[in-house]
Amino acid sequence: MIAQLLSHPASRHPIRSLALAFLATALSLASAQPAAAGGINLLAWEGYSQRPLFDAFTAATGCRVSATYAASNDEMAAKVMSGTSGSIDLISPSNDVTQLLMRSGKVAELDMRRLPHVAEFYPILRAPTWLVSNGKQYGVAYAYGFFSFILTKKALAERPTSLKVMWDPRLADKLVMGDDLETLYEVARYLGIKDVYNMSDQELDRAAAETVKMKPNIIKFWSNMSDATDMITSGAAVGGNLATDGVYRVWSAGIKDLIEVDPNHRGGYVDNWMVVKGSETNPCVYQWLDWSSQAQNQARGAEVTGLGYANAGTFALLAPQFQSFLRQYGLDDPAVIAKTDWWQPVAHRSHYQEVWAAVKAAD
Repeated sequence: MIAQLLSHPASRHPIRSLALAFLATALSLASAQPAAAGGINLLAWEGYSQRPLFDAFTAATGCRVSATYAASNDEMAAKVMSGTSGSIDLISPSNDVTQLLMRSGKVAELDMRRLPHVAEFYPILRAPTWLVSNGKQYGVAYAYGFFSFILTKKALAERPTSLKVMWDPRLADKLVMGDDLETLYEVARYLGIKDVYNMSDQELDRAAAETVKMKPNIIKFWSNMSDATDMITSGAAVGGNLATDGVYRVWSAGIKDLIEVDPNHRGGYVDNWMVVKGSETNPCVYQWLDWSSQAQNQARGAEVTGLGYANAGTFALLAPQFQSFLRQYGLDDPAVIAKTDWWQPVAHRSHYQEVWAAVKAAD
């Protein structure tokens, strides 16, 4: 099956890989301006680049903040691993690429004694496996969310309880699914594959084949989550797999009777602050790590992003309506957080990406 998909003519189009991204980003970084004394440069997801948040940090510490938006984890990794990221002090990669960055030697070990508020985090997020190597910690967990398969209550007459519904012919051209390996992972979890991040060729073959069978139901593979949430809120789609911040957007638009189908097969992602090697000597770097670890400061961003935050004290500081959303999806529940299938590094990531590109191209 994989061989057939990879031989599809459309699959000959180039796909993004780290190697290509290295070349694409080197020139852009070469022209970037270095951080001024008393400031930091972030390469982060757009949701974390909130000017009111930065202004509050500057008022508290005197450190200025500049931010560049990242479009993907591969982009962040490429900019750091290319060795030309002299202007970037901190990055916010998800937990499936952090170990890759650690092995590259391009991110700095942290002195956790300077970050006392990490002790207030949910236990699993204090020193998570994806940030620790040989007893040394290379990052601080920040915000987290789940990938959930959701349907509007009106999508079907009955309330589905199994992800088998993703193949239900009544949902033809009504689902929006992420243009991301998580869609492949989700299918693999449903199929009972235990370690979706290290699938054998046979397991990957099976997950790819079943994903192709789902395609008649998929109206769009989304790369911009706003496209997916807009389609659901407008009624052009009735569901799909969304990250927590996407679910929050739909929920905030007034569609609060969403059905999360089989939450036991959720994938989870954690975004983390990591320090580019050499920037650990910038005093504003540790000021940011400490300030952004505090519950009151994580609460400033939570209701904008719609995500859960690592400091367990953040929840009590949120508005009651947002607390209700987090409770509905278990983002405040340490037991749920502990059993989530958190993203892990994929040793053969480029091969997974090739298979995923072939799945999308298949008829």
